[in-house]
Amino acid sequence: MKRPAITFIIVACLCLRGRTADTARAFSVDADSPFAFRLGGRVVALAPGPSSLADTRIVKESTGFSGFGERHRREVALFEDRLEYTYDYRFTGPVSPWRIMRIPIRDGTQATLVYGSYEKPPRRRTVRAADLPADDTEGNDLRTVRYIRLTTQQGSWSLDCWPRGAMGYVPADAAGLVRCMVVRPVPGALELWAVLSQPRAAYPAHMREKFILYADGRDYADVHPFDAMNYRFAFEKVVRLDFSGMPPPKKPKGHVPCGTEPYNEGRGYGWVSDPDTLRLVRHAPDMALVGTRVESDSPGQFRIDLPPGHYYLTLNIGSADAPTGPMNVTVNGKRELSAFRLDKGRFSSEVVWITSSRAHLDLEFACSGRGSWGVNALSVSSLGTLNEDFVLTRPWWHFEH
Repeated sequence: MKRPAITFIIVACLCLRGRTADTARAFSVDADSPFAFRLGGRVVALAPGPSSLADTRIVKESTGFSGFGERHRREVALFEDRLEYTYDYRFTGPVSPWRIMRIPIRDGTQATLVYGSYEKPPRRRTVRAADLPADDTEGNDLRTVRYIRLTTQQGSWSLDCWPRGAMGYVPADAAGLVRCMVVRPVPGALELWAVLSQPRAAYPAHMREKFILYADGRDYADVHPFDAMNYRFAFEKVVRLDFSGMPPPKKPKGHVPCGTEPYNEGRGYGWVSDPDTLRLVRHAPDMALVGTRVESDSPGQFRIDLPPGHYYLTLNIGSADAPTGPMNVTVNGKRELSAFRLDKGRFSSEVVWITSSRAHLDLEFACSGRGSWGVNALSVSSLGTLNEDFVLTRPWWHFEH
């Protein structure tokens, strides 16, 4: 495969040749072609643009710069702990493979790559300078790269290649890099390439992507705490609890018995209210999820440790022997169910969408009038953390034009 020539013509509105430095920020950037990202004065990555979209007008911003041209836009935004590199490219014809970024790998540098299908837990591979090929051969590509962490003699830094997470997958991005981004080991470096397979590469394409470089070398799990990214199938269930005294499930992904156990930080969930006010009651029929439930006449508070994000909370409620409620359910101070009740022999799975800015979900169950409240089981499905959300909670572009 012939490598595309990397050429870039810069017409600057404000002169940005050389380094744009800010001593209060970890990263700096050279706005020449290709863009050079620096950490502590060292070039840690080079970011060229596709040769078919060459003419670029550079505009200096308060904390970075923007680049404009016909059918494309690029932006580099600098923060105290990170650098965000964002682009939007629209190709009118056949899309040739092009190099997105080049990361030098020097002696003493170790790169940990997180990659693989978004429907499965990611795989990891470690690459050192000695592992790189001696010549510019092909065939060693790693597809669907998610994250790269670099450890050097001077410290560590990280590159998030898919900061949008599962909920950031946009079908309108006809050639989204979820389909075509690969890591290619080459002499002295790792390169990120956009490679579209035929016949896809023969048609117009829209590539819209963001990369985040972290100066503190944080790990993949610190940024993306959930393994699977099920944009195509059901959202990943990150918590499944059965309020019973049953043994643990044989299947690892089944509901975990919880009963009236108090909150435990190591476990990450439990009752924070007085457990003596709770009753663990078994009902007929003795069925999973609805055969046993926690009941009380007093308010009960339950905590689940989860990072700030968007979640579906499913509550399994009901009894074959007794009515339920009326009861109120509040999550993180917001009333989600009011005066909810079920007749004897009735069951329901109530689903609510939660946006949490806290490091936990606080659930409160309380009576609404006469009767008692009861809950049989619950599950929490992740729609993505707030740090992955570039639609509702975080800006895609930082500079307005």
